[in-house]
Amino acid sequence: GNATFVHAVFFRKNGEAYADDLTIIFRMSENGVRHILEMLTEFELVSGLSINKSKTQLLVAGTEQWLVGEKIHDIEVVEKVKILGITIDRKLDKIMDNWEEAITKMRRYAYYWTTFGLSITGRVMVTKTYIMSQVIYLMGMLSMSEEIGLRINEIMINFVKGHGRLIERRRQLLCAELGGYGIMDANIMNLSMKTAWIERWKRDSEKADYPAMILWNGNAERRVWKLRKDNLEGKGLRGMEDILSAWEKFRRCYAEL
Repeated sequence: GNATFVHAVFFRKNGEAYADDLTIIFRMSENGVRHILEMLTEFELVSGLSINKSKTQLLVAGTEQWLVGEKIHDIEVVEKVKILGITIDRKLDKIMDNWEEAITKMRRYAYYWTTFGLSITGRVMVTKTYIMSQVIYLMGMLSMSEEIGLRINEIMINFVKGHGRLIERRRQLLCAELGGYGIMDANIMNLSMKTAWIERWKRDSEKADYPAMILWNGNAERRVWKLRKDNLEGKGLRGMEDILSAWEKFRRCYAEL
């Protein structure tokens, strides 16, 4: 199988396997790489399964001690890796390029489905089933700017309109129950997916040391879960910061409901 070794300062040594792909997160050291390879060798003796070193990569983040192209115990240090469809570079400078790739796929699907002569209802169903699904996966783990959300909305709205058809602006992103076309607003979808993590962290914090705590807002029936900012400072955890920002926005928008 293939393996990816990822050095990360804020994670304990851990391993996740999917089919024949193995991702190991650990605190980087040459001894650490050697120790992992020894464990994999022992696993090979027991199971008969071995890693393909020519396809195994080492992503080192947070230090320049090991340079791209260098080999540690015959494992090459690389600039970026792709894990479950997400491209991650060592400095996270190009992490947002994943959105551009997804938007390109959205345009391809939209172009493909324009050839079928669908009604407006059919086009809306296609946006929800095939077009929007290209970015929902990313929303669960990556920050998304409002500008990207507007671009996603534009692709879906233009697809539903088609050529020579006009639809009222105020009804474009309005739900069908209120007389709209039912096109999903990408920014609202992103907001809802980010805030969903708050409930999950609240649940998991009872079992593990997660950076979550329960705050009461004065009403026994309404609890507010919030990330502790002191656990985020100086760590550059963009995903958590994005979730915290989304949660604060959600509270402002819906506090009175």
